[in-house]
Amino acid sequence: MMNFQVLGIDISKNKLDCALIRDIGSSKIKTKALPNHLQGFNQLTEWLYKNIGEDLSLLKIFMEATGVYHEALAEYLHNKGIAVYLLNPADSAHYAKYDSLHKTDKADSQSLARAGIDRLMHHKVRQWQPAAPHIKRLNALLARLDALQSDRSVKTTAWRKPDSALFPKRSASPSAPCRPI
Repeated sequence: MMNFQVLGIDISKNKLDCALIRDIGSSKIKTKALPNHLQGFNQLTEWLYKNIGEDLSLLKIFMEATGVYHEALAEYLHNKGIAVYLLNPADSAHYAKYDSLHKTDKADSQSLARAGIDRLMHHKVRQWQPAAPHIKRLNALLARLDALQSDRSVKTTAWRKPDSALFPKRSASPSAPCRPI
């Protein structure tokens, strides 16, 4: 039997919902909700040290790839030497469907932990590695380009559309008086 601990983290813009399984043969799960910023990341590592001990080498952390919300935490944990694994949201939804009738952030974090155990047991997982600095810069530039193109499209559409304040709708009645400009 494999000897490791698993932490599932459901990540949202403002909050981290964590579910820790220290013994994969047990149904006992410890949960914790923390803020999704640097202070919350520090609180998370303190909570892990308290519940696991100073050696986090056997800890495996599973989270969904959630757009940008997971990136800072994944990088932080990786820099601490903790193994991070990203799950595809569609794959983790499969586990959540069988775990709980109620979809809550706490339940999702527990499903992520169980999905992580299943993936580890079947060797269907690859440890996350941060992108090289030049790739991060390129991704940031591409995201900015997308935002600028979207903004340009919105402004182009607005420019082509007559302004209702400058061109008021005329009444269908021929006797309606025209307003002077």
